[in-house]
Amino acid sequence: MGLVAQQAGRASPASTGLQVFRYARVVLEQRWLVLFVFLVGVALFATWAKQTPRVYKATGTILVEAMPPQVMGDQVRDVMTGPGQFLAMDDYLRTQRSVLLSDGIARQGIQVMHLASDTDFWVDGMPVDPNDAVERFVASLTVEVVPRTQIFSLSYRHRDPKQAKRAVDGIIDVYIENNLKLRERSNADASRWLAEQADSLRQRLSKSENELYQFKADHDLLSVSLEDRANNVTQQIDKLSTGLSDARLRKAALVSGRDELRKMRAADPFSVAPAGVPMSLLDRKARYNEENEKLVELEGRYEPAHPLVRRQKSKVAVARAAVLKETDLVVLGAEARANEVVAEERKIAGELAALKQDGMRVNRLEIDYNRLKRDTGLLSKQYELVAQRMKETELAAQSKGNNLHVLDYARTPRIPVTPNLMRDAPLALLASLVVAVAVAFAAHAADRRVRGQEDIEGRTGLRVLASIPFVRGRGDHPIAYDPYSTTAELYRLIRTNLLFADANRRLRRVLVTSAVPQDGRTFTAINLATVMAQCEDKKVLLIDCDLRATRVASALGMGEHAGLTDVVLGAATLDEAIQSTHIPNLRVLCAGPMPPSPAELLGGRRFQEILDACSERFDWVIIDSPPAGLVSDPVILAKACDGAIVVVRSKHTTYNQLARAERALADVSATVLGVVLNGTEQSDAGYGYGKRKRPNSHAAVRARGPA
Repeated sequence: MGLVAQQAGRASPASTGLQVFRYARVVLEQRWLVLFVFLVGVALFATWAKQTPRVYKATGTILVEAMPPQVMGDQVRDVMTGPGQFLAMDDYLRTQRSVLLSDGIARQGIQVMHLASDTDFWVDGMPVDPNDAVERFVASLTVEVVPRTQIFSLSYRHRDPKQAKRAVDGIIDVYIENNLKLRERSNADASRWLAEQADSLRQRLSKSENELYQFKADHDLLSVSLEDRANNVTQQIDKLSTGLSDARLRKAALVSGRDELRKMRAADPFSVAPAGVPMSLLDRKARYNEENEKLVELEGRYEPAHPLVRRQKSKVAVARAAVLKETDLVVLGAEARANEVVAEERKIAGELAALKQDGMRVNRLEIDYNRLKRDTGLLSKQYELVAQRMKETELAAQSKGNNLHVLDYARTPRIPVTPNLMRDAPLALLASLVVAVAVAFAAHAADRRVRGQEDIEGRTGLRVLASIPFVRGRGDHPIAYDPYSTTAELYRLIRTNLLFADANRRLRRVLVTSAVPQDGRTFTAINLATVMAQCEDKKVLLIDCDLRATRVASALGMGEHAGLTDVVLGAATLDEAIQSTHIPNLRVLCAGPMPPSPAELLGGRRFQEILDACSERFDWVIIDSPPAGLVSDPVILAKACDGAIVVVRSKHTTYNQLARAERALADVSATVLGVVLNGTEQSDAGYGYGKRKRPNSHAAVRARGPA
C-alpha cells in the first residue's frame, strides 16, 4: 500500500516507554531550536524583571471579637454588641470587610495621614481630585479574612516599603477609631431616645394611676374592695338560690295536697282521706261512721218510725254536717298555705334577680378596674425597664468597649512582591522550557522530511528493509573495508529480506531508485550488490543505468571504459563492457558516455535484449537508476525489473517526494519491494553487532582477487 492509499490515523502499538523515547528523540533533534526558544524566553523574563517597577506589600492584622468586653458584667450591655452568635459571624466579617474597603474609610485615612498633598506617596503622579485619590488608594488596598479565624489581613502595595507600612497602619487606626466612634454615637443616640421614652412613659404612668384612683373613688372601692363585694353578692345569691329551691319544693307539696283535698270533697267527702289531712277531719269521719253503724243496727231491729231509729238518724245527720264542714275548713286551709308559699317563691325570685343584676354590675366594674390596673402595671414595668436600660447605656458609653483590636501593625517589607523573582524566575524558566518544547514539537509536526522506520511505515505503509546509519570516511563502499561493521550487517539484512521475497516470486532484476538526488541511491546499489555477491557464490551484475549523472565507476575507482551506452549503440560487446571488481562474483556494467536521449535508449528493444542476456548469465542483476520522482527513466526500467527498492535519506527526503516516486512506480504496476532509509543516527540503525576484533578485510579481499 502506498502513500496515496495510506490509512489516516493508523494507530501504533508502541508501548509507553517507546513513546517517551520518541518524544525525547524529537526534543534531541530539535535541541538547537529548543535552546534558542528557551534563551529567548529567559531573555524576555530578564528584560521584564529589569523594567518592572518594584512593588512592596505591607500587611497588618486586626482581631474581630464577637462581643466587646463586658466590663460591667453580663447585665450591662453595649448598644452595638457585635454578631454574638457564631452563625452570624461570617456575615459580620463580610460586612466589616466591605466597610474596610469602602470609600468612606479610605477618605478618612487620606485625611488623617495627610496624603492628599504628599508627593512622596503618590509616586505615579498627584491625584486630580479627592475622588481620584480615594479610587487609587482603594485599588492598592487588599482585605482578606484569614480562613477559619476572626482575623482580618490588610495589605497595601506601594513602590516605597515605608509608604506601604504607613498606609496599612493608618487604615487600621482609622478603622478601629471609626468603629469606636460609631459605638459611642450609637450609645449617645440610644441614651437620648431612652430618655425621651422614659419621660413619655412617666407621664402616661402618672395619668393611668390617677384614673385608677378616681375609678375607686367613684365606685366606693376605697374601703371595700371589688373582690369582697363580689364575694358578698355571690354568697347572697347562693343563699337566695337555696331558699328559692326550698320554697318551690314546699309549693309543690302544698299544691299537690290541696288538689287531692279538692278531689276528695268533689267526689265523696266520706271516702278514705288522703295522706296528710288534719286529725280533726279524721275524728269527725270516725264519729260519722260510728253513728252510721249504730243507725244500721237499730234499723235492723226496729221499725223506721221507732223513736230510737229517729233519734239515731238525727245523730247521723249532725255527724254528717260536721264532716262536711270540717272538710271545707281543711280545703280552705290547704289553699291558704299554698298561696302563701307561692307568694314566698315570687318574693325570693325577685330578690335573686336583683342580686344577679348587682353581680353583673360588680363584674363590669371588676373588668374596668382590672383593665386600668393592668395598664398601670404595664406602664410601670415599661418605665422601670427603660429607666434601667438608660442607666446601663450610660455606663456602657463610659466604658468605651470595642470588639476590634490591633493584632499586628505592618512590618516594613524588604522583598518586593512584584516582580517576585523567587517565585517568577522558576515559573519563567519552566514556561520557557515548555514553550520551547512545544515549538520543537510544532516544528517537528510541520517538518515533512522522513525520519525513522516507524514514521515511514506508519505514514506510507511501505516496508522499511533497513535503516542505514551515516558512514563517515568510508566512501561509497564501506563494506569492502569493514565487512563486520553495522552497515555490513544491515545490508545483509536487506539481502535476507530479498531472499525471502524470492522464495515467493522469482527475483532476478532489482531496480534501485530514489525520490530525489543525493539520497544514497548509488551507495545502496553498490553495497547491496556486494552482499548479494557474498551469498553462496551468487553471480551478481551491477548495472549503472543513471545515464544522466553516472557515479558507479567513480565510486568503485574504475577508469574510462566501454559501458552500457556503447553496448546499446553497438560500439562494444557485452563482454567487453562488463568489468570485474575486487569483490568475488561481483561484476559491473558502467553507464558509458551520456546519450542525448537516455529515456529513448533505455526504452528500446536493444536494451531489453541486453538486460535479458544479463539475466541469463547472472543470478542477480542490480540496476542503479535516476530518481523516480524527477525523470521517466526509472519508470521505464521498473517495467523490465522484478521489483524496485526506493532509497530515501533521513531528514532530507520529504514525504511528498516519496509519494511522487511511489506514484510514478505504481502507474506502471511496478512492485515496490521496500524502502531503504539512509543517513540515520547510529541509535536508529535497525541491526548490528557493534565493535569486535576483525581481520584486515581489505587486504583479504584483494588477496583473493577476482573470481
